[in-house]
Amino acid sequence: MEQVEWRCDPSRAQWQLEVQTLGWTQGGRLWLTRDGRYAEVHPIPSVAAAPDGSEDRLGLTLSIAADWRAARPGSSTAFLCEPAPDALLAIFDRQGALADCTSLGEGDAWRELEELPDC
Repeated sequence: MEQVEWRCDPSRAQWQLEVQTLGWTQGGRLWLTRDGRYAEVHPIPSVAAAPDGSEDRLGLTLSIAADWRAARPGSSTAFLCEPAPDALLAIFDRQGALADCTSLGEGDAWRELEELPDC
């Protein structure tokens, strides 16, 4: 990953993730949790790729759901801006293999989750 921006805008009640990579990808996944028990997994699609395959831009906007039961993968989340969730970001290459991963946020409660990529 060349660049990652992960931010929350409380006035718009939404989280936003932007990722710039070298080379095309098959997208990514974002795991969010605070306690290692309740977790969300969000797909991260490519939103702009260079025609020559030299780079890819992935993007995800999550609205903050008023009720945690209304959270939906890829579109909304139960996590408020504060306190921020612990997050794991994984990017996959064009063949679907793990290309890169990084943690976002201040904690690592995501390590408690099952079925994570081997980062």
